[in-house]
Amino acid sequence: MGGGRLGPGCPVSDTDAGARPDSAGGAASSAGGALTDGARLRALLSPASIAVIGASEDPETLSGRPLQILAQHGYTGAVYPVNPRHRSIGGIPAFPSIGD
Repeated sequence: MGGGRLGPGCPVSDTDAGARPDSAGGAASSAGGALTDGARLRALLSPASIAVIGASEDPETLSGRPLQILAQHGYTGAVYPVNPRHRSIGGIPAFPSIGD
């Protein structure tokens, strides 16, 4: 299952928020597979994907603003709008529940 695109110039990848390389190009996880504190912080502040629960097509509503803001600020990760009433939101495939 892939995420969606947030408009022109916003490529989206199908990566997960797992361990990422550290700034020196090395693995961010320790030998045991647990994420280091730095890797956890990077995953929190620069997520590879975002689910927007209750997403709306109307950018003037509270539930429509997250998608608009992500696009305006150039978020390049996968986006998963979650709303059981829509098949797509802003051209991005929507999901009926977080488990789908």
